[in-house]
Amino acid sequence: MKLVNLRRIRKSRFITREMLAYMASCSTRTIDYWESGRSTTINFARRVARELNVTIDELTKEK
Repeated sequence: MKLVNLRRIRKSRFITREMLAYMASCSTRTIDYWESGRSTTINFARRVARELNVTIDELTKEK
């Protein structure tokens, strides 16, 4: 599962990679991987969606 809108949503909320990594209990390197188009698991996608207050569809659907 690719989080194609992660960077756009994160930046629109003025959240840094470091802040999101802390909120999602992962490393900043992991956030970098996801934002560069690498896939993640559904569990991490749920965690990130919850922390950003968006749906998984909003993170994964290309616009």
